[in-house]
Amino acid sequence: MNQPMPILLHTVANGRTPLDAPQLKVLRQRACLSQEAVSEGCLERRLCVSLASIKRAEAGKAVLYRTARHLATFYGVEVMTLICRRHTDATAAAQHHHV
Repeated sequence: MNQPMPILLHTVANGRTPLDAPQLKVLRQRACLSQEAVSEGCLERRLCVSLASIKRAEAGKAVLYRTARHLATFYGVEVMTLICRRHTDATAAAQHHHV
């Protein structure tokens, strides 16, 4: 019997997932950090997040799932908090349709 896979496994396409850009910006701005400061802070914590990845994520473009995990660690939130909700909803609907 096939069990539906958790949504998290279906949010990643080619190892990439779009993040919730407005949520990312809010988290960064609440911390009073620039994109550069977030990148430097990640580097200091040995989290692999480049300035270019932060800019892509905040522009709503898909980033590596690893980047999503590292940003979640940096901000102290669950990774699902950062993954674009519209994407997870659409993926869940597609999964349900194909079951």
